[in-house]
Amino acid sequence: MFRMSKKKILIFIDLTNSDTVEFAVVKGKNIIESGSCNIKELEKIKKDMNVNYASIAVLSELSYFDIARLTVRNKKLMRTAIARYINEQSVFMESYISRYKEINKSGDVYDVALCAFPESDIKRIEYIKSLFIVEYIKPVEYVLVKMAKHLNPNADNVVWTHNGLQLEIEIDRDCIKTKSVRPYSEEESIDKTFFGENTVFFEESLDKNNYVELDLKALSVAHIYGLLFVDKYFDFIDENYFHNVVSFELSKFVFAFSTVAALVFMLLGANQYFTYVDLSNQFEQKSRLLRQKENYIKSNMPPQDEISVLFEVAKLQKKFKSQLDLGKFLTWVTNITPNNAIIDSMNIAVFKEEKNNKNTAIAPNAKGVSTSNDVVLNINSKNFNVEIKLLIDGNYKKTKDTALNFLKELSSKITTESNDFTYNEKKNQAIFVTRFKVDGSKF
Repeated sequence: MFRMSKKKILIFIDLTNSDTVEFAVVKGKNIIESGSCNIKELEKIKKDMNVNYASIAVLSELSYFDIARLTVRNKKLMRTAIARYINEQSVFMESYISRYKEINKSGDVYDVALCAFPESDIKRIEYIKSLFIVEYIKPVEYVLVKMAKHLNPNADNVVWTHNGLQLEIEIDRDCIKTKSVRPYSEEESIDKTFFGENTVFFEESLDKNNYVELDLKALSVAHIYGLLFVDKYFDFIDENYFHNVVSFELSKFVFAFSTVAALVFMLLGANQYFTYVDLSNQFEQKSRLLRQKENYIKSNMPPQDEISVLFEVAKLQKKFKSQLDLGKFLTWVTNITPNNAIIDSMNIAVFKEEKNNKNTAIAPNAKGVSTSNDVVLNINSKNFNVEIKLLIDGNYKKTKDTALNFLKELSSKITTESNDFTYNEKKNQAIFVTRFKVDGSKF
């Protein structure tokens, strides 16, 4: 919650006697004043102590706690599933308000800690909300659990005695699994051997030597002081109130921020104005220089027919660069051909994308390459289909390795489309044929 004041009041309300409340005014984590009073006297305390913010712990005989295992396929229906579960327990005969905390999930199965109050109990706190900006409305049981966990992170039980009641709480995964309430008299003594070693006792009569973390004053109001350690869960403030409070708090920040921002923007605006004036002058100077250069270019520009010729030459140069340099290509293929292999044939065909046009086969002269009289390449072409046939001497393994090494060298510049490998045992020779497309601009 947004809070500009460091001082606030912590209030405990026992709804069986809602006219009397207990309170502790704290600053930071120090108790300034504590005691009990009629609920109407809180207005005077607010003025005298200059307190605007409050957190409330509520004790109701009809509060309900449980840890339920629910199967929910759509998490948006979690509240509906919780309401159905509580209704099945037949806990409330009137309308109620519930809160939950998801503590475990396995697929569609959720372990959920539940807390519910009769709606009429929560409405009895409206008077306090008219006096203070209320940050939290928490069940006192949950406040005691958070206080116990602050004192002993391994706490699994809490025993609290107060005003003739003994409240026993079982903790599971930092949440309340069960609670039980029974009458208690100060003349009785709690049999602590009945409880485990991780049980935290909050008694009306405390031995200060048992606690070194907090002073006796804080422990004597543990059910109130624990409000300093609560988290966001099991808060019974309604959403509309929460949004109103947040809006109110934000309005303070917005007002302060807008004032500072206005001054900052005024300074920035002035700085931007002078920057604009300087840039405007620079722009005018550069514009004049640009116009001068433009006039010079126009006066020295060649005639339009010469420009057309230059464009045609540029196009031809671009096309020429995209052609396959047969010399470079054949030299590269020859250099990567293994020693125990010869190029039996090499076919190069211009790749044409036009329909109904046949590829023109070209067989350039090269070492071990079949030849053809037609070696003129289409100047508009860029890609070429190539087929290379190798004769490899040696046994099967040697010829296989030779073919693979040749493919490895080829893959440095091209990607083969198909490969055929056949071995003739009688001739102790393999025939390897590879086919690929080559980009003429790379050679």
